[in-house]
Amino acid sequence: MQVAKKTVRVIGLVISIMTSGWATEDSAKQTVTNLVTEIQAIAEKSGSQGEYSTVLKKYLDFDKIAKNVLRGVRKKIIADGGDANSADYKAFYEKFKESFTKYMISKYSDKENIDKFRSMKFEIQNIIDNDSYFSIISIFKSKKGPQGDVKIEWQAMKNNSLIFDMIFIEAAASFFKNEQSEATAKFKGNLDNLLTAYQ
Repeated sequence: MQVAKKTVRVIGLVISIMTSGWATEDSAKQTVTNLVTEIQAIAEKSGSQGEYSTVLKKYLDFDKIAKNVLRGVRKKIIADGGDANSADYKAFYEKFKESFTKYMISKYSDKENIDKFRSMKFEIQNIIDNDSYFSIISIFKSKKGPQGDVKIEWQAMKNNSLIFDMIFIEAAASFFKNEQSEATAKFKGNLDNLLTAYQ
C-alpha cells in the first residue's frame, strides 16, 4: 500500500512538472542559443536598441534578476527593523523592476558591449543540473585564436527556462552580482532615492 501511494505521488509530480512548463536541459540550451543567435543577427545589421530590448525581454528573467539585485537592500531594510514584504516595498519593487529592466537593456546592449561578440563562433560545451536551475557552460570562439576566446556560464531557471545570470567564467564575474553590489551601495535608507538612481 505504501509503495502504491509513493508511486502515485511520483507519477503526479512528473505529470505536474511536464504540464507546468518546467525547463529541460534541451529547452534551457535552446533559450541560450536563441538569445545569442538573435543578438548576433541584430548586431550584424547594426540594429536598433528596440530590437535588442525585445530579444532581451524575451529570454531574460528580469523579475528574478531585479529581485536578486535587491537582496542587499532587503537585508538592510530588515536589519533596520523595516518590512521588506510591506505593500510599500511591493509597490516600490514593481517600479524598480520596470526602471531597472530599461537600465540593464541600455547598459548591456550598447554597441561596444555587443560588437566584441558579433563575429565570434558560439558553442555550448556543457550543461549542469543545479536543482532549481541549469548552468549552461559556453564559449565564444575568437577568430584571433584561443587567447581571444570568452567563456560564459548562463544560468537558466527550471520553472521557465529564462536566463537570470551570466558569468564570465575566467574572471568569475557575474553580470548581476555587480549590479547587486551597486544597488546596495546606492541605497541610503530611502527607496525613492534608490529608484531615482535607475531612471
